[in-house]
Amino acid sequence: MKIQRITFPLTQSKVFLAETTKKNTNNEFAKNNQYNTNNIFYYPLNFGNRRRNYSSTIPELQMKTENFHVCKFDNIPCPCCGKIMLPRTKYNNIAYKLDKYVKPEEYLDYLGQYTEYMRPVEESVYNQLQILSAKTGEKDIRTLLLNLRDIKLPELEKQQYKQLRKLKVFSKHLSENEKKLLDENIAKVEAEIDRKNTQAVFRRKVVIDRMSKIPIKNKKKYNKLQKLVKDFPTSGAMDAAWIVKYSGLDKNNQPWTSNTIAKRFLMNSIPNTDHILAYDIEQGHDDITNYMAMHNSCNGQKENKPFIEWINEDKDNRIKNMRKYFLGIQELIDNNKLNDIRYKDYVAFATQRIRNLSNNKIKVFEDGQFELTEQQKELLNRHYEKEITDEEDSTQ
Repeated sequence: MKIQRITFPLTQSKVFLAETTKKNTNNEFAKNNQYNTNNIFYYPLNFGNRRRNYSSTIPELQMKTENFHVCKFDNIPCPCCGKIMLPRTKYNNIAYKLDKYVKPEEYLDYLGQYTEYMRPVEESVYNQLQILSAKTGEKDIRTLLLNLRDIKLPELEKQQYKQLRKLKVFSKHLSENEKKLLDENIAKVEAEIDRKNTQAVFRRKVVIDRMSKIPIKNKKKYNKLQKLVKDFPTSGAMDAAWIVKYSGLDKNNQPWTSNTIAKRFLMNSIPNTDHILAYDIEQGHDDITNYMAMHNSCNGQKENKPFIEWINEDKDNRIKNMRKYFLGIQELIDNNKLNDIRYKDYVAFATQRIRNLSNNKIKVFEDGQFELTEQQKELLNRHYEKEITDEEDSTQ
């Protein structure tokens, strides 16, 4: 059985393996996962919870995610949103001062030193609190948020109902049974909004899980439903949602404390390790050629999207942000701040992987910049051959 990797153009959203033999196109697996009937059928590289260890066997490339030292990535922009990432060591120092030394009335002044690390949503909320604090003289963050809540809650509800209306329009295109199930779920969300139960509404995962269990047979319609649900306003994308969430109750039904709220301005700016080629969906390997550091929140929003799909959401900005990210990493390497030998060729390897994934349509750097040597090319060829072998084994 011949297996080859097919990388779709940027207009497509998935990276699949293609089985090029005709003889198995009538089997049960093919029938259940049919995307194309022209002699080739495509199927997602999704093996559910059967996660394998896809670490490279090539010593020069082998690296576990916990050994990808994002804590040393100081003053590096996030390749997703472009904002500077906050090293955990620096965040821990700030959090310690917030707990031990900073009085409630000093929170805003102290946090003002670190606005460069705040994501756009947190920075917007911070600026609104500064303005309100100057008007009222009140410096406690929780009190300020409660004052803003009455203003922001109608704005949030307006956005929520707008999304619910889209869901209602969408339900008209479903079968009678599917429409009935979706309308029942929409009614439950409406009831939560009407009761001002924002704590439940913000548990998007619960809503998404509930909607994902609706047995919609048409795959396009099913994916459309998931997108509509995920587009509900969240605290990571809308300042009104952020304010309403943290002025309410936490998961233990207790009010958020002032110092905990203050930490939330920076917590989502801590970087963690993201797989360029998604680990679960695309079976991306655990090695240095397949890693990027990214904000916790940005990584959460990316989820397990195929790399090309994620790029296409905001193509120009994300390519520009990735360029800044890799240049920042290279500067740390050149200044000997990342002195592990495995980082030596990291920028060249990772950017070459991105080129390969996009069939040379995405060039983080221009030709001639960070070009691979013949020895590096040979190393990567060995590595990619190992990937193909692993993929063949996983399909046996």
